[in-house]
Amino acid sequence: MLIKNGYLINPATNTEENTDIRVENGIITEMGTLTAAPEEEVLDITGIQKLATLPNREGLLSMLLSALTGNLSGLARALDAVKTKMEGEGEVA
Repeated sequence: MLIKNGYLINPATNTEENTDIRVENGIITEMGTLTAAPEEEVLDITGIQKLATLPNREGLLSMLLSALTGNLSGLARALDAVKTKMEGEGEVA
């Protein structure tokens, strides 16, 4: 697996750097500016960081429920207003 744009902290040299990191069987085997081997899995840290800022499943469900509830409440108020108006005009049986 090749991790592009990874942030590496090396305690042996007391350095921190952005670099590409190749991992094989859970062990870092190469660091530096690397090119993916054919059919090698590539993870781009930039994309992973963007995904990490998305709300979790529960947060997304909460947002969806809130949006649906707001729309349904508005519809209920509109229907109630129509009913009230029709009752005032004597059109509702």
